[in-house]
Amino acid sequence: MPTTYSYWLLPEASAAAAFRARIDELAARYDAVGFEPHVTLYSGASDDAEVAQTLAFLRASFRLLSLVPVVIAQSSRLTKTLYVRLELSPELVSLADTLKARARQPSSSTLDDPHVSLMYKALPEDERAKLAAQIPLPAPFVGDGIAVIETEVPITELDQVRSWRFVGRFRHGE
Repeated sequence: MPTTYSYWLLPEASAAAAFRARIDELAARYDAVGFEPHVTLYSGASDDAEVAQTLAFLRASFRLLSLVPVVIAQSSRLTKTLYVRLELSPELVSLADTLKARARQPSSSTLDDPHVSLMYKALPEDERAKLAAQIPLPAPFVGDGIAVIETEVPITELDQVRSWRFVGRFRHGE
């Protein structure tokens, strides 16, 4: 299966802990999979060397980003079963565009629905809608880091999530 490299914006520690607690609780209740809370900014073909160069660039230029939740949403897409949709800010778009511009082989990836997923699991629509209505909207939070993973595409099975390979990461100020 082909692979892709995905650049994630990471929530700061307290927000990440709250998201992770919700992700773990839902994973346990629905026999789903746990994962690190993140906002996918850009995905495309790459390699470890290009990622290292991009992370070095970002480490020198990265600024904290304010993230504003707007709704708890759900979909039939595995990686968006249940998620927190975020406001599409100019700063988020700019960061995603910067990542795309730095890629040797830019993909068609666009940041049009920034979100933090809460669960990956195939569920009936009525169950997803019920869950979305029960989860309180988080307060605004800050994105303070970047991680890059390599994964198979498309993601259609939970085992693919379990086999994500982290290529690199940093937190603002590290």
